[in-house]
Amino acid sequence: MKLLVSCTSGLTSSYYFAYTMKNALDKAGVPVIIGAVSFTEIDKVQARYDYILLAPQITYKLPEYRKKYGDRVMNVDSRDFARYDVIRVMNRLIHHNAA
Repeated sequence: MKLLVSCTSGLTSSYYFAYTMKNALDKAGVPVIIGAVSFTEIDKVQARYDYILLAPQITYKLPEYRKKYGDRVMNVDSRDFARYDVIRVMNRLIHHNAA
């Protein structure tokens, strides 16, 4: 699975959230590649990823990216993002794709 996490600048998502997700999923034995970029870079790199996770600060971009990329795009709940709750994010992603 390849996940792209995006926020306003790419710093919060890459240095904190994506890193935490990668470590937790590696420990759980889930093979995953996680990238992180500013929302201004999504269009350039999105083809390399299975799913795009939008950080809370850019949730307002969800309709735009859904129109472009369909159901591959999901927002990350602000509570989950603040708590680095990787389990809840992954559960939401699984349920999101099952729907």
